[in-house]
Amino acid sequence: MTSIEQHFDTFRHILILQTLIFIFIFIVLIKYTQKS
Repeated sequence: MTSIEQHFDTFRHILILQTLIFIFIFIVLIKYTQKS
């Protein structure tokens, strides 16, 4: 495994994590706005 592939793998994991966090925040915002 070359360093470039390692960096790409790390980048992909960070992207997936950011996407999950974004979706979570989005759902929380929707539920919060529906409540009020």
